[in-house]
Amino acid sequence: MRIAVSTRTAAMLAAATLFVRALAGQTLTVSPSSVDLRPGQTKDFNASRNPVKWYVNGVEGGNAAMGTINSSGLYTAPALPPANPKVQITAKTTAAPLLSANGQVTLLNPQPKITSVTPNAVNVGAFSIAVKGTGFLRSSKLKLGGVVIPSVFISNTELQARLSDNNPRQTSIVVANPDPGGAESNQVTFRILEPVKVDLSPNTYTMRLGLQKKFGVSVSNTSNRAVTWYVNNAKGGSASVGTIDETGLYTPPASIGANPVTVKAVSVQDPTKSDSAVVNLLNAVPAITTAAPASLVYGAAASVTLAGTGFARGAVVLLGGRPATVVSLTPTQIVARGAVEPTVGGLTTVQVQNPDPGAANSNAIAIPAGPGQSVMTAPAAARFLQRASWGATPDSLVRLRQLGIERWLIEQYNAPQSQYPEALMATSSANPARQQFYFNAMNGQDQLRQRVAFALSQILVVSGVKTGSSQQLVPYMRLLHQHAFGNYFDLLKAVTLSPTMGRFLDMVNNAKANPARGIEPNENYGRELLQLFTVGLDELNIDGTPRRDAFGNTIPAYSEDTVKDFAAALTGWTFAPRPGEAPRATNPSYYLEPMVAWEPNHDTGQKTLLMGQVVPPGRTAAEDLDYVIQNIAQHPNVAPFVSTRLIQRLVMGNPSPAYVG
Repeated sequence: MRIAVSTRTAAMLAAATLFVRALAGQTLTVSPSSVDLRPGQTKDFNASRNPVKWYVNGVEGGNAAMGTINSSGLYTAPALPPANPKVQITAKTTAAPLLSANGQVTLLNPQPKITSVTPNAVNVGAFSIAVKGTGFLRSSKLKLGGVVIPSVFISNTELQARLSDNNPRQTSIVVANPDPGGAESNQVTFRILEPVKVDLSPNTYTMRLGLQKKFGVSVSNTSNRAVTWYVNNAKGGSASVGTIDETGLYTPPASIGANPVTVKAVSVQDPTKSDSAVVNLLNAVPAITTAAPASLVYGAAASVTLAGTGFARGAVVLLGGRPATVVSLTPTQIVARGAVEPTVGGLTTVQVQNPDPGAANSNAIAIPAGPGQSVMTAPAAARFLQRASWGATPDSLVRLRQLGIERWLIEQYNAPQSQYPEALMATSSANPARQQFYFNAMNGQDQLRQRVAFALSQILVVSGVKTGSSQQLVPYMRLLHQHAFGNYFDLLKAVTLSPTMGRFLDMVNNAKANPARGIEPNENYGRELLQLFTVGLDELNIDGTPRRDAFGNTIPAYSEDTVKDFAAALTGWTFAPRPGEAPRATNPSYYLEPMVAWEPNHDTGQKTLLMGQVVPPGRTAAEDLDYVIQNIAQHPNVAPFVSTRLIQRLVMGNPSPAYVG
């Protein structure tokens, strides 16, 4: 049977036959034939003949899920591995699309990487951690010290875990991805610490009202050192039990209620951990600042108002040494009533006694009492006595108010001098001299002399560091008392010859220069005589302010050469011979008499002193000493320099230039 074929169909059959014949014996290959890749990695595929088109799992150019391939054969693995890790890469010739070849990609799981573990240290017990990084899968495993722990997949960049571990140690965190291409991340150090510990110090403390206490706290086994403070379980405390701030500074209440109280520090990191301290509260030491009225009348029932601090419930007011009736009481004010009895000196004292716990007495304030006229007010008298004596007493207040300042001064000039007995010098300790000083200050009638002598001792200084025995200090203290009301330059000469000063500033046994033996006069006393005792470093105006040159600079009062010549002028002095001993060049120490000259050790050369005055050669040690004192006495600095220091030690610390002038 014959079938008719159209001309067009015949042509197509002929072409197909030619194409099949053309493919016969032709081949196409793809290399590599197989490869393993991780997410995001790339690989170049090559075809044995070109041009070709590239396909991924039959999709030209691929897609994000299976990976993409460009026209040059560069394959890029997807960001995440697909469910089927096997991907087919196909190349088809463009000239003969039926001619194709395949390669295979096995997509591996990503290589995980940890960038952070938060927190990187925890305390034993239950805790949660967040592990962040890259390449995490839902199938990723979290390992703690090599052991897989339950974890929750949050994203490809975060895993979380919550667990409990009571084994303190340093270990590691690792993320492990499964096959295909199973891999572990880098190790990150992770610490499991001992439980948080809070230590409070001190654990017990006794304190008075009106004071404060800073408690120390340490929090260990955590980087979070913060604590929350409580007083009697109240956060931050309260007015009734006292308050505590975030630094641990405890302030007790105004008056005692609950006692003792408990201060507690609680860890912010672990509120189950805390430490406590017991605080025992004592009443404050009461202090009276003012008392009213300004004067009282003998025999009358008086109402006295006291202002101050630390007045406790149950406080007793003593008026003239007798309990008064307390009308009203607050921590800062007491009103009391009582009869005023006559007293010697016309003064009645008032004092407050606080009860237990911590019973204590306040300072006593004297209130003038009784009839009579006074030359000056009690406050003015007290203010003057504070400067001219060792402090006002009831008797001294009355005496000054009766006499007035001028008559009081005359009385003080003529008062017998307080003594320092010979027996004090039988010891090398300074304590007997100190004790006598305090005894005289409390009991001596020559208060003004003692104050002036003490002021002078702070200018013409000797020190217990080098002259710290009573046998050295007592003669020097006597010397200052003897000259307290005299001429400063007479005192200066006596101080210069004092063996105590000689020992302290190295003038005793200070010999003239001997170049052959490498000896130079010691400059200590000569330097301090100028710098600290008389002139000072710079030239002064009469009001104590520094003189200045045309450029505004201070003007030195003397030079280093001046100091050297003063030192030379003061050579040749040694201790006085002890009773019954012959004099010699360097007598042994003896402090009861002024130093004496040993002329062979005195420098008899010419010296240039202050203001260019020249000491002629050939003079004795005593003549040079007199010249030194006269030279200093003529210098205009001495009056303002010494006056300033006397004012500072008797009246005020910062006198005005007008006052000095």
